Amino acid sequence: MGGLFQRNVLVAAAVCCSVLVPSVLGSPVLAQEPIRCAPCSPEKMSECPAVAPGCAEVLQEPGCGCCLACALKTGDLCGIYTAPCGSRLRCTPRPGDLRPLHSLTRGQAVCTEIPEPERSPVPQNPDQGEVDNAETENAAMVSDPGSSLYLPGHSKPFDPRAAADAQESMKAKVNAIRKKLVEQCESSLDGQKGSV
Repeated sequence: MGGLFQRNVLVAAAVCCSVLVPSVLGSPVLAQEPIRCAPCSPEKMSECPAVAPGCAEVLQEPGCGCCLACALKTGDLCGIYTAPCGSRLRCTPRPGDLRPLHSLTRGQAVCTEIPEPERSPVPQNPDQGEVDNAETENAAMVSDPGSSLYLPGHSKPFDPRAAADAQESMKAKVNAIRKKLVEQCESSLDGQKGSV
């Protein structure tokens, strides 16, 4: 009877170590590193196709591309695998498109102009001008989609130090979970090695 219990404990410990630990260690959610593009070497640049001579605007390929491409104009079809839209243009699905992601992945979206953010009028009262002007600048910065200080869809400024602190905190939590699981597996295997 004692041997059966030891065998069950050994099987449970093996399952713990083989299933739980790799799932935490290899989880794409917990400790995934950001994608870093490889530098563009002269060899890669020499393999790039020539850009058409009549091109009005030349931009680098999207993503990690090293080659230059002729920028698309307003109304041209675009997508995530096509040449980039020109300056002040954005690749967006057509209005009313039932499958916008499908359009973007199939190159069926359209290059459209980025609307200018509306600026609030400057106050007329000189006494309140300094205070209100600072508020107006902050409001304009929040609504500006190209602002590097604010993330799209958020009203709080992006603070790289806070992001780094949050990332370090997540790493510490992942390491603590990983260490706890490994210790649990090792403690359940103590004294069980070699017994079948």
